[in-house]
Amino acid sequence: MRPDLIVRDVGLPEFDGFEVCRHMRGRGEAVPIHFLTARDDAVDRIVGLALSADD
Repeated sequence: MRPDLIVRDVGLPEFDGFEVCRHMRGRGEAVPIHFLTARDDAVDRIVGLALSADD
């Protein structure tokens, strides 16, 4: 069963949210990915959107 939505924290150890998004999009996964994080730098938003995250 595939999830309807993935919510990931950007700051997780080992595989952060950006790495998970990069991997999933590289495999052609189209499930919406949202990041939940305490980071508020504009660069983090830009990186997430550049990796095709949805929010």
